[in-house]
Amino acid sequence: PTICMGATLPLLARQFTADVNRSGSSIGTLYMINTLGAVLGTFFSGFYLIPYLGLRTTVFIAVAVNLVIMGLILLLCKGESIRFKLQGLFRKTREIQGRRWVLYVYFICGFTGLAYEVIWNRILTLHLGSSVYAYSIMLVVYLLGITLGAGLMSYFVSRIKQPVALFAIIQGLLALDLILMVNQFEHLPEMINTFLGMMVGEGFASYVLALFISTLQLLILPTILFGASFPLAVRLYVQRKDELGEEVGVLYAVNTFGTILGAFFAGFLILPLVGAQRGMLLLGSMNLMVAIYLALKSRWKITVKWLAIRLSLVLFFRGYHFLTRKNQVLLSAQIFSDSEDSKVKLLTCDEDIYATVAVEERQSVRGTWKQLSLNGMNVAGTSSELFTIQKLQGHLPLMMHPTPKSVLHIGFGSGGTAWAVSRYPVDRITIAEISRSVIEKASKYFHEINHGVLEDPRVKVVYTDGRNRVLADPETY
Repeated sequence: PTICMGATLPLLARQFTADVNRSGSSIGTLYMINTLGAVLGTFFSGFYLIPYLGLRTTVFIAVAVNLVIMGLILLLCKGESIRFKLQGLFRKTREIQGRRWVLYVYFICGFTGLAYEVIWNRILTLHLGSSVYAYSIMLVVYLLGITLGAGLMSYFVSRIKQPVALFAIIQGLLALDLILMVNQFEHLPEMINTFLGMMVGEGFASYVLALFISTLQLLILPTILFGASFPLAVRLYVQRKDELGEEVGVLYAVNTFGTILGAFFAGFLILPLVGAQRGMLLLGSMNLMVAIYLALKSRWKITVKWLAIRLSLVLFFRGYHFLTRKNQVLLSAQIFSDSEDSKVKLLTCDEDIYATVAVEERQSVRGTWKQLSLNGMNVAGTSSELFTIQKLQGHLPLMMHPTPKSVLHIGFGSGGTAWAVSRYPVDRITIAEISRSVIEKASKYFHEINHGVLEDPRVKVVYTDGRNRVLADPETY
């Protein structure tokens, strides 16, 4: 299905672009309309179709819409046949070779765009939670900004005299916005509370609207800049009417390949190795390097080029050094901040592939206790109620089974449940835990809860998702 999705834009671009000199405007408009559909699809799926109809019915509705579109197109194209011209399919002219730099630039745009989204999503889970509604809000805002950017640039792109220079400015603004965004994340909890206070009523709709507005003011500028890049790239790369569909397809494919690598590197390398904030700094540096490259290719005077390059380097690196703090985007999350009821001291925080794992020490009128959190959600701790729950989760099923022999424990937490299970004469205890950081933090900070149960020879830790373990494991428990 995703191959079919990717094939639609080049076909539509070839069909509806009459003047190649206005390709940036016409194809950019198609891109805007397509992305607007993605905004509406995300919104209705996340807030209405999935909650009220379920995943299966939502998928069937999408399939039905695709079939209706196919039927309408077949009626409009009645009597026409599909013809493929294989001759010269892989031929590249010197003219295209001379514009290949646009592909490299737009590849990096795709890489940074999706890498930013992955990192933003990880940070926003600390502020918005990890529900389908929170993810839908982030994705709607992301796509809405791209829609607005593509629409605005499509309107003006044919009148721009120096598109390369404007492309350089857009990339430079993306880099400099990093400094603003880091500080916006710090004030996001206050912003959410402010908008909540302005809402009429205290229902779920008011809460979602407050989260949407807060996320919008945070992500709207960079996403508009993302969207504005596509019409510019089309104008710079697409030059030949007879090869318009092919050139649009190549440009779109290169950008999409960049998004694939960006999502992969952000999730599996950047976040676990350097963390969210330094990851954003790395991506911002890439945007800045692209801006410098484009500035050098632009038609600006040489003095203007070097002045712009020196100024952007100073503003970016000096601004980041003086106007931001280490791990500011994480430490500013409300879950790590003091409240009226309790004081919070962050003991440790790791960003691994699967989650942001934190251990906090909390103090209130009830006393002092430690808490283990994944993506801002409390999963275990040393408070009396958490300790009791963890023990009961282990004792109750073992007490109800006549002869327990093999136990599957999904999610280690602080290890209190595993310790309770180990008090019974079972043969094997398999712990399915997706995050290595949870095991490390539990061993170091919650020994009084788990009593070193991982050293029990009957215990085996399997680093995997619990649901996959149940589905794929031939063993019964």
